[in-house]
Amino acid sequence: MKNGNNGTALPDRLDKPYLTIPAAITAATAGDTIVVRPGTYLRSVEGQINLKDGVNIEFMDGVILDQDVDNTNFISDN
Repeated sequence: MKNGNNGTALPDRLDKPYLTIPAAITAATAGDTIVVRPGTYLRSVEGQINLKDGVNIEFMDGVILDQDVDNTNFISDN
């Protein structure tokens, strides 16, 4: 079950989550921490995840990052 909506999500509102990690990163500003809830996140859907300077990401227990067959990094620091 998918939980979230990139069109209606709001920063700092756990009841209004983003659907994708890249959308949360786009909305984040320096000093923000993105909390990724349990679930499987497919690289084919999420794409490369590039963190902004000053933005942190925290993965809750139960998060699975499923890579593509090319086995490149899913997350990179920019």
